Amino acid sequence: MAISVDKLIDDVARRAVVDPEFRKLAVSSPEQALAQFTDHPLPKGISIRFVDNSGPTKTFVLPPLMTPTGELSEKELEQVAGGWCLCTSCCISISI
Repeated sequence: MAISVDKLIDDVARRAVVDPEFRKLAVSSPEQALAQFTDHPLPKGISIRFVDNSGPTKTFVLPPLMTPTGELSEKELEQVAGGWCLCTSCCISISI
């Protein structure tokens, strides 16, 4: 039976926001925290690290590096086709 890594991460996150001891366990021993939700090991080549982001230093995971292809994808074209936003409090688009 295949496990859903995303679901496991969600399960750990849901519990870690309400259970301080489990939160410490997730940070110090991700495998033990994950084992509370499944008997199956993670897929080969996958490892997980949980970080407590509640202190003064914030952690941000950068998205994967994109390799330029010379052309925009359909999704990228849709994102830029409507113009650009003037502010964050309202949605006013100006076509260029």
